[in-house]
Amino acid sequence: GSPAPAGGGSPSTATPSPPPPTIVASPGTADEQEEEEEDSSGDATLPATYVEMAVRLPLSLLDFTSEKQNGFRQGVASVADVTLDEVAITAVREVAARRFSANSRRLLASSVEVDFWVAASSLANAQRIAAKLDVASLNTALAAQDLPAAEIVRAASVQGGSQSGGEDSGGLAAKTAA
Repeated sequence: GSPAPAGGGSPSTATPSPPPPTIVASPGTADEQEEEEEDSSGDATLPATYVEMAVRLPLSLLDFTSEKQNGFRQGVASVADVTLDEVAITAVREVAARRFSANSRRLLASSVEVDFWVAASSLANAQRIAAKLDVASLNTALAAQDLPAAEIVRAASVQGGSQSGGEDSGGLAAKTAA
């Protein structure tokens, strides 16, 4: 037989490994996402200056495969005129949109919200990139990657650089020991 622990072990060693932080699936309610304390998202280090944006694609979480995510990054890179390495997806969330059909039956159509950033070499470069990332240009590039048209959830915004903001850490240095 297979050895199954009967519960005699200490609770500190029996903790399951947490799911990867980049994909958050929320089939129904978005209210149950309060355990997002540690946001160690993404495989790329956040650059000093970057453009941040979020879009919604009419795909399910399962349909937004790593191949499609790569195509998404390539589409964004071509619009922003940067290399693929300078585009990073930071989060993918499935959102259910309730729609009503003509005969008033409720349909559940799922889509994904994609948070991403584009690295910039300077503040001026970041502003140029942000200006390029409009819905028409983005959708033309996504169509070339066989991806559906995106809807902008959060418009491109410049982060970091030498903006007179005072918030240069951006909440990334929130590793205070309790």
